[in-house]
Amino acid sequence: EMMLPELQAVIPSFVTRVDRPDRGGRWADFLAERSHAAARVTARLGLDRQHGDAADGPSVRLLSVQGTEEDLLAGLLFEASAVSEEDVRAVIEPMATGQRADLIAELVGERENRRHRPGRGFEATSYRFEVVSDYGAFRDLQRHRMLTVQWQPLSPDLGAGVPEELESAGTADLYRRGLETSRAEHERLTAIGRPEVAAYALCLGYRIRYVLDLNAREAMQLVELRSGREGHPSYRAVAHEMHALIAGVHPSVAAAMSHVDTEAEPRLERILAEIRTDGRRAAKV
Repeated sequence: EMMLPELQAVIPSFVTRVDRPDRGGRWADFLAERSHAAARVTARLGLDRQHGDAADGPSVRLLSVQGTEEDLLAGLLFEASAVSEEDVRAVIEPMATGQRADLIAELVGERENRRHRPGRGFEATSYRFEVVSDYGAFRDLQRHRMLTVQWQPLSPDLGAGVPEELESAGTADLYRRGLETSRAEHERLTAIGRPEVAAYALCLGYRIRYVLDLNAREAMQLVELRSGREGHPSYRAVAHEMHALIAGVHPSVAAAMSHVDTEAEPRLERILAEIRTDGRRAAKV
């Protein structure tokens, strides 16, 4: 309500329907009811509470994969061919894995920099990752437009990491007190019925769980950009682990990401170790 008058002053034609009861009003009502329905159903199913010890640390998990490297190769060849995709597949299906990998590498070509990307055929495969990272890293990854991002409400339930640099500097306890003050204010706001604003009281070091759903072409853009050594170790670790998980299912796709910055500083290595420990623990469940 406070934003609308400001917008009406500068872009009136874009917001003419917002305060009309039959247009913007109905839309707002629909969004509110949709949100209430989601909260109602998750509570009914017992999905509105953390199960077990959730504050184990950062994690990156590959939940599902759609498509194969054969699908990707068919997509790359289709645009340049003069036959149906079915005919393309009939040619590549009998090929050995190594032969298909060589063809993918040839079609990707020599990428001089990360802006040189392969064709739309790379959109034939996709990956769904579930990530737990600090909120600061999430905000940088959330900015990417070429993928689907879904996130849960920020809360203190997943804990927060304490950088080892603060331990070495002797200031870690001050940081922990700041985290605890932040958590206490979140709890106070929630207790007085203001959960929608409680998240604003939390430090960016608290963790959040979210999903990144993206195809191989989109993954290349995100992983190569966010693995760069000028970036923050928290999101660099996410990018590194995404690349490793893609390599485990589609090695040719991972190999095409030739501008992933693999230089690992000590803090990044520690975060990656936490992520991979969590991954091994999850695999045993």
